[in-house]
Amino acid sequence: MTQLAEQKGAHLSNFARIGEQDARGGNGASRPPAWLGALRKAGIARFDEVGFPSGRDEHWRHTNFAPIARTAFRLAPEVAGDAIADDAAAYGFGGEAAAELVFVNGRYAAKLSTPGRLPRGARALSLAEAIDSGEELVERHLGRGADIDANPFVALNSGFVRDGAFVHLPRGAARVLTWGGLRGGISVAPALSVPAAGPRDTLLTLTYCVVVFSILVQGLTIARVIKRSLALAPAT
Repeated sequence: MTQLAEQKGAHLSNFARIGEQDARGGNGASRPPAWLGALRKAGIARFDEVGFPSGRDEHWRHTNFAPIARTAFRLAPEVAGDAIADDAAAYGFGGEAAAELVFVNGRYAAKLSTPGRLPRGARALSLAEAIDSGEELVERHLGRGADIDANPFVALNSGFVRDGAFVHLPRGAARVLTWGGLRGGISVAPALSVPAAGPRDTLLTLTYCVVVFSILVQGLTIARVIKRSLALAPAT
């Protein structure tokens, strides 16, 4: 518990450093709007009040906090996108991605990202950019679905929110929501549970056909389906 208390102090110290960076505009930071500052302060104040959960708490009694206690958390430095361009390309989707947003140490890397050609009204950009531009949807929804009183880790994350992905799909913009089906064991297991005296063999045969179709047909054509959909959609 002493180690957890030390980690709590480290997080509070890091929060103070973020405030200093925001005040002077350092490390790529900008002064947050009043509503975001209030959200952060409310989150870190709640975390300061309750700290890390205890194993005596029924909700956390099976959670091992030792890795948290052993880890020396610190603010991640800003890394230039050019320095890791090869690594980003190795883990990216390349031409298969209709749009790809890349984040390095939690910060949006514009040079490594490909916003792509999106349907009319659809937007994909960094959360920090949306906040700086005064996007009303961010203020309306950010933090509303996360209860800082119910979960100390939610409170901690709320205190450090700075960047992320902002994706907005207006009604009618998403032409392909899903193109897939059940996979492997998930679909075969219920069929195997049917009594042998019943139509198990027929169900198994149909299930395997669905699995093969889903993997070979839907799985191998998803990229073309999305690209075709985007080609037919009017551009922004």
